Amino acid sequence: MPDSDDRMDPDHRRYIRKVTLPSGKTIEVIDFENASDGMQLTPQVQRAEIIKEEAEATDLRICPECHLDLVYPVSGVEIGSTSWKVELLCPNCWWTATDVFDGVTIERFDEGLQESTEDLIDALRRLARANLEDDFNAFIDAINAGAILPEDF
Repeated sequence: MPDSDDRMDPDHRRYIRKVTLPSGKTIEVIDFENASDGMQLTPQVQRAEIIKEEAEATDLRICPECHLDLVYPVSGVEIGSTSWKVELLCPNCWWTATDVFDGVTIERFDEGLQESTEDLIDALRRLARANLEDDFNAFIDAINAGAILPEDF
């Protein structure tokens, strides 16, 4: 059961609970049970909100050891219809872990990996273009300086 620290908000319109999740992350859960509109969150809705916030906070690309966004999946096996067992590796510090993750987390991880791949491809293209421009400029400078003659070809 998650730890909690309960307190009433000064305006007495909402009840705020600090909940420490099993992952160690602390979140605030707000109950509107005293709000003027009479809205009250059920325990199921509160739990769904906690799960959603924890899932949004989980970025599998971030290494828990070196804190770089280089973690990638080494292998993965689908477990049931909504979970995956995935082996993760950080190539910077060689941290590894194998754990089971829900489908939402894996989908977000896959999207993040796709974005990272696109960023790497863009960086490679910029680097290749800069290198090619440098080579062309050096070639032009050599021609202008008379260092390259027609008989060199």
